[in-house]
Amino acid sequence: MNKKYFILMVLLAMMSVSPAVDKATFTIAPPPAGYPVFIPDTSDIGIGLNYISITVPFSYEEIVIENNLPVTNTINKDLKIVGGAITGNYKVVYGRTAVNHSGGLAVLSGNINKMLIMNFMYRLNGLIQVMKNERLSAFLFGNAGLDYSLSTSKMIFPQFMPMKTAPVEDEVTLTVNSFISSFSAGMQMNITAGNFIFSPFGVFSYSAGSFNTSMQSSMSYEYPSASGRIDGFSSIIYGFDILYTPLDMTLSSMIQSGEDYDMVNISVRKSLTSF
Repeated sequence: MNKKYFILMVLLAMMSVSPAVDKATFTIAPPPAGYPVFIPDTSDIGIGLNYISITVPFSYEEIVIENNLPVTNTINKDLKIVGGAITGNYKVVYGRTAVNHSGGLAVLSGNINKMLIMNFMYRLNGLIQVMKNERLSAFLFGNAGLDYSLSTSKMIFPQFMPMKTAPVEDEVTLTVNSFISSFSAGMQMNITAGNFIFSPFGVFSYSAGSFNTSMQSSMSYEYPSASGRIDGFSSIIYGFDILYTPLDMTLSSMIQSGEDYDMVNISVRKSLTSF
């Protein structure tokens, strides 16, 4: 499958590039350590809401009817994808180590071909606190994750019918399913300043998976389907978390910029229980 088309259709919950190019990638997920306060022998549950905006330079061919004949035009415009996500996490702390389960659902739409993208994710994180004093603590972490993405778009294909001099327009729905597994590792720091905790982090991730596509005609025509592997690709994510301790509420963000896209992800999360 064409790599750039896969980026646009599966997105998604992620923006992907081949390891040979070594670009950054984005995965819809909460910050790695979850709720940044690391208290031994406790558990907590949290929930988060995300706003996601992605812009991708995009070129595609559009078939139109002129003088009763199909004509192919090349269109160059930015693909803008906007949506939101809801995430949740459950963390258990054992002394200087912790286990964090997190999951979420994202829904996004694009301004080209009526694109709609849904992504389901799950992450299992392991954390080790390697440093702590009154104002600073640091963690190393690793995680394994699974993503399932379902994306659809609609395109027009001209079809010639018997007894008609001009072609008719067949609206075709393209559906892409993808399954991606990932492994990542990184570091997060918590820096205390008054009622706030600032938590910068960096993550390196490697992902691979599989996909399948199908095309559904609005006029009972048959179109080919396809399936295959998604080659392994690496990603680097930088971000930060800000915790306002009196309300136990955080504001998180991830900003990515690459040759083929720009992405901003802003989330607000709240700890529901701590026990």
